[in-house]
Formats: sequence, C-alpha cells, structure tokens
Amino acid sequence: MKVRSFQGFRRPREKIKRGHGLFTLRGEEGKLPRRALAITAGVALLAVLAFSLRADPVLMNSAEIATIWDHGVLRVGVRADVPQMGQGGAGLEVELAALLARKIMEADRNWIGAEPVELVEVGAMDVAAKLSDGSIDAAICLMPKGANEAYAYSRAYYTDEILFLTRPGEENIQIKNIDVGCIQNASSTSLYVPSGAVYNALAAYIDAHPDDGLTVVSESGTSTRRITTYASYEDLFKGLADGDVGAVALSALMADKYEGSYPFGVSSVKAGSVDYAVASLAEQSAVAAIADIMLASMEQDGSLAALKEKYGLK
Repeated sequence: MKVRSFQGFRRPREKIKRGHGLFTLRGEEGKLPRRALAITAGVALLAVLAFSLRADPVLMNSAEIATIWDHGVLRVGVRADVPQMGQGGAGLEVELAALLARKIMEADRNWIGAEPVELVEVGAMDVAAKLSDGSIDAAICLMPKGANEAYAYSRAYYTDEILFLTRPGEENIQIKNIDVGCIQNASSTSLYVPSGAVYNALAAYIDAHPDDGLTVVSESGTSTRRITTYASYEDLFKGLADGDVGAVALSALMADKYEGSYPFGVSSVKAGSVDYAVASLAEQSAVAAIADIMLASMEQDGSLAALKEKYGLK
C-alpha cells in the first residue's frame, strides 16, 4: 500500500488586509453584528418569559400552593435584626417576601385581595425548625444558596462580600502570618447557621493562599488553618481588640450591623462572598421555584437592582 506523503506541500498564502479588525460593532460594517446581538438578546429574554409562562401554571397547581391558598397568606421567615434587609420591618428581604406572596396569592381565584404575606420573625438558630414544622412556608433571611440539601433554593437575590476587619488604623496590614477570627461554624448539618458560609469562605481563602502563613504545620506534618472561632460577635470583636487575632472575617452586612457598636477598620482584601437565596423545604420546592421565576423576571426588568439601590445595597 502506498502512503502519500504531504510533507512539503504548502497552501498558497492568502493576502490579509491590514488595518481592519475581524469583528466590529462600529459603523456600516458593524450593522449586521449589531442586529445579530440584538436578536440574540431578544431570544434570550423571550426564552425566560416563555419559561415563566410554562412553569407558573404547573407550580401554582401543586398541592403545596393549594395549602398556602387555604391558609390565605404566604408565611415567610425574615430576620428583624439586619439593617437594609428586614430591620424595623423594612428592607430588601421584606419587600421580596411581599412580592412573592402577592404573586402566589393572585393566582388563587378565591383570593379577595387581603394582605398576602405574614412575616414571621426568625433567627439563625430557629429558621430550620420553623421550616420543618410548617410554621413558615419559605425563608428569606440570609439563607446561603446551596448550603444544605434539606432545602430548595431560588437563584441568588443578593451577593454579600466577606471582609477582613482589623483594628482601627491597621486597615493596610497584610493578611499574612496572622490568626484570623470567625464566628464558629455549626457542628450539625441539620442546623442552618449563616455564619457557616463565612467560615467556609475563609477556609477556602486560606487554602488558596498556602504561602501566606495562615496555616501551621505540626511535627507530624498535619496542616491546620490559623482560624480562631468565637461563639458570639461580642467575643469576636473582643478577641480582635485584645490582639488575640490579627483580623476577623465577617460579611459586609454584619459589619454594617455592628459598625458603631465596636471599633474596627476594613481591609481592602476580601475573603470571598456568599449568595443569599429564597429557601423552602426540598420536598416542598414549589415556593422556591416560583421565587426563582420571579427573581429572573426582576433581573430582566431591572426592578431587583432598583430595590437594592433603594436600600443602599450594592
């Protein structure tokens, strides 16, 4: 069998015009690409709307939603101790709860237009129990998206930065060769504790910076992160003030909450971020799914961004 060799074969060199980009959105040459991009964006928007129109009736006809209609209100767990989110009965999470409740109750033909939402105050340590025993239908209270498989989650409605706080005047210190304080993580996965998301982000930051002296290695070769955990925010800030740790990791929302109560500076270095989502029980996921559709629509029409701006959120 003869094998034809292509060695030495050369294609004729094509002339390439210089001075012109291969792709442009400007001028007459960019007219066609501009139209293509506009059509693509329009198709994407229509796809979102079409999905909403298809999914809503199916979800609204679920037994779970029928039970909510029988109650006459959507019961939503919110936190009353977080500025800009729910403190004083006002904030982003309170408004989202009201919008979600109205969306669900308006689909009930027997709804007479009464107040559609019942806000139930919850805390980090009791929201799981209230979801499990049916005291609330959904939680909009700094629930980290995907934190626990016991819950169904919507898309994120807010992304919270995780900051490194320092002693006043030490904002420019390097986050290296120091111990870092953090609120302790939950020991049981059955508990929902939002501080756990901060702990996990801090651990990931340390693992991603192996040369920054944020771990100690024992004689046996075991590496341990230099994280000091505290049971309360009071103890956390005391540990920082006393010099027990060089910095503490805290979410921006919690830093805003405690600003003025404790002295601290803010490093320009960020430990990461955490996404908050609407949550319901995994076996009763219709409410979280409807919330996801609502948030998708709000992202498209800009109303979610407007609500964040209203409450001074990024």
